[in-house]
Formats: sequence, C-alpha cells, structure tokens
Amino acid sequence: MTQDNLSTTTLKRQKQARKEVMIERALELFLKSGIESTTMNDVAKASSSGIASAFRYFETKHHLVIATATLLLEKLSLEVNHSVPQNFETYSGLEQVAFMLSLFKSFYVDKPDMFRFLEQFDNYVIAHQLSEELLDGYEDKVLWFQPSMMAMIDKGKQDLSIRLDIDTQLLYLTMTHQLMSLIAKLVLRGHVLRSDDLILGEAQLDCVIDMIKSYLKPTHQ
Repeated sequence: MTQDNLSTTTLKRQKQARKEVMIERALELFLKSGIESTTMNDVAKASSSGIASAFRYFETKHHLVIATATLLLEKLSLEVNHSVPQNFETYSGLEQVAFMLSLFKSFYVDKPDMFRFLEQFDNYVIAHQLSEELLDGYEDKVLWFQPSMMAMIDKGKQDLSIRLDIDTQLLYLTMTHQLMSLIAKLVLRGHVLRSDDLILGEAQLDCVIDMIKSYLKPTHQ
C-alpha cells in the first residue's frame, strides 16, 4: 500500500470514527431529551464538532435520527444474543419462545428509555412522512429477530410443544405487537389515571406472556 493510499485509508477511518461518535452522542441526547427537542446543534456540541461537520456526515436530521435508531437495534440484537443460554438449542420450541418473551419484560425493567425512544421514533417517522427508501436500512435491523423467532415457533410445532394450527407469521406479529404496545403504554402513558397505578407494569407483562404461552400449548396438555 502506497503512502497516499495509507493516508486515504486513515482519513476514512477517522471520518467514520467521528461519525460513529456523533451517532452515539445523538442517541444519548434523544434518549434523554427526546428526538423532536434535540437539534443538530445540540448533537454537534455534544460530539465536540461543528454544525458544518454534522451536516457533512448526515444530510438532514432525518438521516441522523434513522442512524441512531439503527444503532439502538444493533445494540439490542447483541444483548439478545448474549442473553441466550448456552443450552438454548436443547429447549423445546415453546420453551425457546417463552424465554424470548421474558426478555421483553427484562428490557422493560432495565431499559425503559429504549422503548420510549422507539415509540418516539415511530411518531417521528409518521410526523415527518419519511420515505420507505430512507428507512430501508432501519427496516433490515427491525426484521433481524423475525426469522429466529419464527423458527422457534416452527420447532415447537415439530416437537409438539406448540399447537399445529397456528399461523407462524401471524403469531409472531401478534405477540411482538401486543408486547410492544403494552410496554409503550407503560413507559409513555402509564400514569394518566389513578387506576393506572393499581397494577404494576411487570405484573401486566407477566399476565400477557402467560396468556400467550397458554394459547400456544396444544389442547391435550
């Protein structure tokens, strides 16, 4: 490699490193202050960069917001993978699905800000009418969990721990949407009425997860 090529490679790495720092700082600000309330100036300042640099790395705030959401999902996928026990493959399909459902509760308890951000991100996408093309990279990260979860459901059908008459994709979407919707309610709007405090969020999640597991079990069990 020539000296010129080495210098170019070094510059590219430095630029990418600065860009990654900006995404990290933006995510921290979005989690703390909200997406709409955080400006590109705020992110540039937190990254020890100028506003011109921010717009060199990200054409618009929309691009930065999507990059932070993508980073958050990458972090989440790593945590899920690290949480899976070594003997996970020996679990029945139902046990695997039940374990994954329990992670929703764990993340709700330990990472409520993550769910607040994801709800805000959805609202941001709708409010600003972001195009599907702009969201392609983010959608890829959203879908990473689906094949694995559907494989667990199909494994349960094969080992007879899960009902055979269930539509795998429909079940996956219903389970995840139900849990995500409940968590969004709990972390964003959980204290609207006095009655909202009567039952703890963890207990509500336990109830939903237990209902899902009961629905999954074959009728002869």
